Amino acid sequence: MPARTGNGHAETIMRRIAEDITLGSPRSDVPRLLRRALTTTRRRSLIVIVSDETQPLPSKEADDVIKSLSVRHQVMQVSVADVDPAELDAEMTVIDVNEGVLPDFLRRDEQLAKEARNVAEQRRAAVARMLDARGVTQVRVGSSEEVPRALMRALERSSHRK
Repeated sequence: MPARTGNGHAETIMRRIAEDITLGSPRSDVPRLLRRALTTTRRRSLIVIVSDETQPLPSKEADDVIKSLSVRHQVMQVSVADVDPAELDAEMTVIDVNEGVLPDFLRRDEQLAKEARNVAEQRRAAVARMLDARGVTQVRVGSSEEVPRALMRALERSSHRK
């Protein structure tokens, strides 16, 4: 989508994202999307990564593309918190966008839930360290509805840095 200015354009982008992302969507490949942004966006721009807290997966590939983007553009990450499936009502069906339906027995095992939370926290910390090392402004939100306001906070924070 061509870059434009203003709140109307930001709302259009958010609407398009909401329409395009479904359970039938392919697995996310954040480094691939960032490489595409790097090759197609020539003018200095604001690149906003909206993802869950464990993306982009820390790797040399992700770090290299974020480093290249950060040199040429202003980069921000808005991380949308994942729901802890162990905290949900037992009657609810939990569907992971990449793995499918989460079996009930996994949600009822307290030890497994604790281990899963620890792994997720380690992954979030690794993502934050990678992004921090490249000067990426990061904002965490509890739901996708909070993204527009969080983006405004991130913009304000990054303008005070300069």
